Amino acid sequence: MIADVRNSGFAHAPSGHFQANAALLALAALAHNLTRATGALASAFHARATTATIRDRLINVPARLARSARASGGGRAVRDSKNPSGPALLFGADEWQAFVRGAADGEFN
Repeated sequence: MIADVRNSGFAHAPSGHFQANAALLALAALAHNLTRATGALASAFHARATTATIRDRLINVPARLARSARASGGGRAVRDSKNPSGPALLFGADEWQAFVRGAADGEFN
């Protein structure tokens, strides 16, 4: 566990200020525990995986799935980031705003 915490949020310690180190350690422990709980809920493989693996395979996934770019008229063009030359889905401005509002309201959780 100590190596796991050192390889994640606590990698930036020590700072030279006791209060900063204490706060950083508390936040690193909280992040570690939440990440481990996420892994345990996901699968048996993730329950035994390192924090870095859980972050890479579960937490960072949405950022890798799609990229968007502004399209004419205020809309968005979205495509798979693993295939940058592949086809793009085009959304109008109203559709994109409805998606953003739904994501902010937790509609897709």
